[in-house]
Amino acid sequence: MIFKNLSDKRRKQIIVILLATGLIFIALSISFAYNSPYQNVAEKSSNGLSVTVTPQNVTTPGLIANYVTLRITVQDDRNFSNIRILNSNNKVLYEENFTSRPYTLAYILLTEKTSPMILNISVSGGQHVDLAVRLNPGYSGVVYETILISGVLILVFSISLVRTRYRNYLFLVPAYFAISVLFGQRYDDFFMITSGMDILEHINPYIISRSLAPGLQWEYPPLYVFYSALSAAFYRYILGMPLISYNATSFNLLNFGNIYSSWRLLEGSNLFILYFLDKLPFVISFFWIARNLEKTTNITPWKSWLLNPLAVVVGIAWGQLDVLGLAFLVQGIVYYRRGEDFKASLFASIGAGIKIFPVFVIPYLLFKSRNKLKTLIPALLVLAVVILGYAISGNLLLDLQTIIIGRSSPNFANIFSAQGLTWQIIPVDLGISSFPSLFLYAFIPLYIIFTAYSIKKGLKIEEYFVIVMLIFFVTYNYVNPQYLIWLLPFLIEIGDSRKLFVYSLLGSLYIALDYSFTYFLNPDISWNYIASPLGEIDVFRQKITGDFVVLLIYGIISSVLFLYEIIRFLKKRRVEFVAVPE
Repeated sequence: MIFKNLSDKRRKQIIVILLATGLIFIALSISFAYNSPYQNVAEKSSNGLSVTVTPQNVTTPGLIANYVTLRITVQDDRNFSNIRILNSNNKVLYEENFTSRPYTLAYILLTEKTSPMILNISVSGGQHVDLAVRLNPGYSGVVYETILISGVLILVFSISLVRTRYRNYLFLVPAYFAISVLFGQRYDDFFMITSGMDILEHINPYIISRSLAPGLQWEYPPLYVFYSALSAAFYRYILGMPLISYNATSFNLLNFGNIYSSWRLLEGSNLFILYFLDKLPFVISFFWIARNLEKTTNITPWKSWLLNPLAVVVGIAWGQLDVLGLAFLVQGIVYYRRGEDFKASLFASIGAGIKIFPVFVIPYLLFKSRNKLKTLIPALLVLAVVILGYAISGNLLLDLQTIIIGRSSPNFANIFSAQGLTWQIIPVDLGISSFPSLFLYAFIPLYIIFTAYSIKKGLKIEEYFVIVMLIFFVTYNYVNPQYLIWLLPFLIEIGDSRKLFVYSLLGSLYIALDYSFTYFLNPDISWNYIASPLGEIDVFRQKITGDFVVLLIYGIISSVLFLYEIIRFLKKRRVEFVAVPE
């Protein structure tokens, strides 16, 4: 109530003060997370065996955390098939047997409070080294985490006070470019950066090859890869920067399951420039979507899109392919409303060539168009480009199998897996190793039935796409929080502020629970992201809030919400159609 009675001048003053305070707090937290590749790291070599432990000086407070995660990298001139890590009392902290190789990566939970602790790391063959890890309990990490969380909350609160009269939002462009350079999804950014480098180095990104380890095959539709090649060429030939060089030793950590550390192969590159080039299309797409929403609703989408935490995190900070594919889909639907069938199909198809979801609307566009041929031709042209991109590798069937079968089967390496905002993590918790693909056996039939129903009943394309995505969320075993961004523009156009708020909050809270802040900092800011006091406590916090039980409850609640919205919508439409017969 107190803020409603404020004058516009006073409101602006408070907003500026809160905004500045929030940004200062977040900037401070970033500075507290800063560490060089060699800061807070213990390194030792003996007889060809090299061991690195991060962090060396552990500062997580003992009264809050009774353990801390240590990252241990081991490399030997000779191949080894076993690693064992002992503490000062000869207690085994970690042991693993594997196929003979010269490199491995291990994580251990350090639970003892003696300081210093001597870790004895040995490998098969008898080589071993001793490294001291110092436990110095302190509360600086808690302070830094508190500053970080406070800064985010202050920032969100200041945004909630903003009145949406001002239409010119171009001042956000430099701010969002800065965010895109400072943050990123390390694993996904590695793929988007290096796929173009692969092409310039005559390495095909679509296939597993001698130069490309298993797990690094490009599994998305290939259109973004063409841009990646252009940006890599600019980085190499215009800026004169060297591309990363692949070698067998570097890829050993990937060959044996540690694919989420692949971003470490970018060490030595200028990641500020690479992040800028990588995310340039995403920042442009973010404002492209905003412009289309402004045209279709006659309202500048300030809080609903431009300042929406989920949209900014996924589209700008992480820089996911979703926002680029979504921008083309939104533009395609704009053309659909204008009756421009060719352009509508072209833009939706390009979106599907970047991230697969827009493919869901193409049958709808085809059956609803006045000129079926003009709608079909651009879809076939884009499909031809996609197939050509795969065919160049000489493994067309393998690539199609990867994108179609690989993404539709929940049983990877004969083990059922599920994650994200889905009820299907229940079978994982129960230890069920094999589970049917509901995507194949439930989603596809339901999609066909609902599409036919929607076309017959004249359902609006925005409503159609939202329900299709909700059905997908209920039946798919990997529902990442960034997928929720696909709903936002269409809920804004429909004018459903309740669902917009719920899904934005749902995705934002999941990100806050399950992810470490320091992991998403540009590696040039915080390479060893768990080495700083903030990194230690942030990873510890994530282990609690991202616990499987917490996410299980979250996945069930999310799935029930998705299913409820589907049933509620269909029930409402049935009543409408009965009340107003055709």
